[in-house]
Amino acid sequence: MVRLILDSPSGGYPVLMGTNLQRELRNVITRMDPTGAAIVTDTNVRPWAVKVAKAIKRAGLKTAIHAIPAGERSKSMLQLETVLSFLERQQIDRGGCVIAVGGGTVGDLAGLAASMWQRGVRLVAVPTTLLAMVDSSVGGKTGVNGRRSKNAIGSFWQPSAVISDLAAIETLPAPGYRDAFAEVVKYAVAMDRPRPRGRDRIPGHPRPCGRIRPESRCPHRACHGPLQQACRRLTGCAAIVSRPA
Repeated sequence: MVRLILDSPSGGYPVLMGTNLQRELRNVITRMDPTGAAIVTDTNVRPWAVKVAKAIKRAGLKTAIHAIPAGERSKSMLQLETVLSFLERQQIDRGGCVIAVGGGTVGDLAGLAASMWQRGVRLVAVPTTLLAMVDSSVGGKTGVNGRRSKNAIGSFWQPSAVISDLAAIETLPAPGYRDAFAEVVKYAVAMDRPRPRGRDRIPGHPRPCGRIRPESRCPHRACHGPLQQACRRLTGCAAIVSRPA
């Protein structure tokens, strides 16, 4: 498991990354000691939300699940109202928390609801897509779409914790990987240290790569794993993003 602390204007918060993190999630919730918890998810990943609910129940905390329809259309004022009504039914007070289990749509919607309910309650993000793990679950951006504008209605509300369980993305379709790796490459080009030179040694490669090769010519097994397929389409070789920071 990897544990990071992200700084934000409202204080730092932990980001946990690994596989099968139900115990870590339970520990995080236990340390928060909320008076109640409400899980917001969508219809596609409701089974994963059930796992989250079971993990929290072992910590002695009762919770309930609200599933919105899957898809971008749920980033709407209508669905925001249903989430706020759910929090009201669950009697979430200022000491409670909202747990967002899903991709970017769920995270944006649940985060906005958390920022509004009782003038702000704590949020725990449990992203279930690679794109949400690297983008929408961190940074505090929340929002829904207006009738004519995307993400026009929103706020900045930092999570109290982010739990990125890689087991959730084992069945993610290839387009989901492509979207996420495009975002990773964008960050690497815009914000990180320079792209590796062709002679840099790359983990998993028996020798220096020599140059960034087209997919059909790269001989290294490290460039042919299931997680690297989308990256090869974007960059020509998975080595670009498999190199350590």
